[in-house]
Amino acid sequence: RDGLCTLAELHEEVSAESTRRLRSSARPAVVAEPPSPSPAAVAIVGMACILPGAPDLKTFWSNILNKVDAITEVPSDRWDWRRYFDTSRSARDKIYSRWGGFIDEVAFDPADFGMPPSSLRSIEPFQLLALAVVRSALEDAGYLDRPFPRERTSVILGAGGGGADLTAGYMVRSSLPSLFNGEAAALVEQLGDSLPEWTEDSFPGILMNVAAGRVANRFNLGGVNYTVDAACASSLAAIYLAVRDLEARTSDVAIVGGVDAIQNPFAFLCFSKTQALSPNGRCRSFDAEGDGIAISEGFAAVILKRLEDAERDGDRIYAVIRGAGGSSDGRDRGLTAPRPEGQVRALRRAYAQAGYSPATVELIEAHGTGTVAGDQAEIKALTTFFREAGAARQGCAIGSIKSMIGHTKATAGVAGLIKTALALSHRVLPPTLGVDRPNPKANFPESPFHVNTEPRPWIHAERTAPRRAGVSAFGFGGSNFHITLEEYTGGFLSDRRATRTIWPADLFLWRSRSRAMLLDTISRLVEVLTSGCRLPLADLAYALARAAEGMGDGGPSLAVVAATSEDLVEKLNAASDLLRGGGERHHDSRGIHFAERPLAVDGQIAFLFPGQGSQYVNMTRDLAVAFDEVRECFEQADLTLAAELKRPLSRWIFPPPVFNSEDEKQLQIALTETHIAQPALAATDMAVLRLLVRMGIEPDMTAGHSFGEFVALSAAGCISEHDLLEIAAARGRFIRECTTDESGTMAAVFASPEDLPPLLLTNP
Repeated sequence: RDGLCTLAELHEEVSAESTRRLRSSARPAVVAEPPSPSPAAVAIVGMACILPGAPDLKTFWSNILNKVDAITEVPSDRWDWRRYFDTSRSARDKIYSRWGGFIDEVAFDPADFGMPPSSLRSIEPFQLLALAVVRSALEDAGYLDRPFPRERTSVILGAGGGGADLTAGYMVRSSLPSLFNGEAAALVEQLGDSLPEWTEDSFPGILMNVAAGRVANRFNLGGVNYTVDAACASSLAAIYLAVRDLEARTSDVAIVGGVDAIQNPFAFLCFSKTQALSPNGRCRSFDAEGDGIAISEGFAAVILKRLEDAERDGDRIYAVIRGAGGSSDGRDRGLTAPRPEGQVRALRRAYAQAGYSPATVELIEAHGTGTVAGDQAEIKALTTFFREAGAARQGCAIGSIKSMIGHTKATAGVAGLIKTALALSHRVLPPTLGVDRPNPKANFPESPFHVNTEPRPWIHAERTAPRRAGVSAFGFGGSNFHITLEEYTGGFLSDRRATRTIWPADLFLWRSRSRAMLLDTISRLVEVLTSGCRLPLADLAYALARAAEGMGDGGPSLAVVAATSEDLVEKLNAASDLLRGGGERHHDSRGIHFAERPLAVDGQIAFLFPGQGSQYVNMTRDLAVAFDEVRECFEQADLTLAAELKRPLSRWIFPPPVFNSEDEKQLQIALTETHIAQPALAATDMAVLRLLVRMGIEPDMTAGHSFGEFVALSAAGCISEHDLLEIAAARGRFIRECTTDESGTMAAVFASPEDLPPLLLTNP
């Protein structure tokens, strides 16, 4: 040290070095997770949403089943994207994506909330929309006009991006004097209504926390109220906190949701400069070509109660939350990059509380942003954790609502939770969009997961445990949350309902005493429909069917299948032309059928069941998604033939989606194997028969072609459904065994009755 170091300094330095070496050589401290808490039992009793393409819950679920892509270009009434757009990702102060998810206009009546109309101009829309979505959630839960413990009802909202537009206006207004001195007043006068006016409502009208406070105020709630900011995990963080609140019994009801209204140029610029936006404007979650997110706005809310309280109060229960886990990423390269180790930590805590293995989970609603780093980190975390638990290969469906509505940021978690609760309630595995080729780095074929790209019936024959699912959300700054959900099985199983409330098309029936009367009825209906009538088509179809029943069996009848009011008007006009043109019967591919006299008025109904060769992959999938009777028939078949087939029969009929023609061919070949095809046909025919009988359509006689003869015998009551399945499996096995040892086979011969005997008598 060139003589410059004193003995005291040297002693201090040596001591410090010794301490450093001692610390570096010591073993790292092992920090054990605390004992697992008791499983949560929190019921979701009400839900509502205002999301891109979905102004309400029914439309949201219908859009999911119909795979509706709700992403659009930035609407011109929001802002002109052309002023900010540049295709270059590095262009200064520019955005490179012009796509996003935007909600439609929402009718808001301040009188519904006891608010003076004059105050609305000073309140950010995110606060008003929070009121609207909470009101809808309370109505869905049945508590809008029914007493509930308001004094012990809390409001916790995940919030982000609120107050941006009004705040910007106020900042511009307050900055004018410093920028333009004496000309500021003239500028304010010139700008007029372009700048917001400061009022006593302005300050609370732009604050994020007041969104929750305004809900508590307007609905007279006495529990805690606050907002949570965990970036894109905010609303799932709110769920996490609400579950803890209900478990601690400091609240009896929790109103929880997400509010995010920021879709302005600044938001697009922020995500552009972090290179997070997809240039194509689509969240292609888990696709090989996934290149970023599309940001969206959205509002969603759920009503939570302890399960025991919900059952006591007779609430309708969508699903049950069993575990809520959260974590931080800890130290990493940066604050925005996802970290699998942190995500695994949240998963481990969630399932530890739930008290069951992730190997029993059959659906994961992933954060699934569609970014390269995000998707790879999430799949790595999930695969690591599920494999540790011994999860079966490709046994769990995975998807993301972001592929349909975009990334609603603070609202994303609760939007995914609502989707998953509906999936559990309706027993449907929901689809995800935009996956043409799964990311090969995820190695899905060998992982516990398969990307679910089509709505599929959630076949669950094992009754030892209910259907289970998980929902993830992650936020900038290393915030990780995961919620575990279970199907509610305590309700009345006889309370059957169709999965859909909004159908792709409706059947319209008319019956009249004369052709002239039928023409007059059609003419008047067209006039009503073209005058702006907003009667739901399903209600109209029902009313017409009831009216047709009252007309008796005589007279002409008309049937039309239509998807929209415009479609119905077009087809009614075409039907009018047909009626005026004469003829006693008409049917065409457009969905129009006319008969001068009803068909089979005095006749009988016969059912003809098909034979082997009519099977195909995903046959009756749409019916199994829509109706409990159909799905339950396949579950019965899985149980009956479990020992015979070694794997669920339904797995051949409704396999996980594949993504190339060769794999599709192999699935069809597998289903064509006689020992699979025959029980598959038996189960399918039984399922359709059950549905028809439920609808009041029962056969007077039955017949079958080839294998279909056995189904006909069962439909006629000669053999039970259980015996039919066992006969089908045994018959298929016998044929397979005979074919294998070359002692027999099956053949299809195309020949006339006259040509057939010589062929049969020919010595091979």
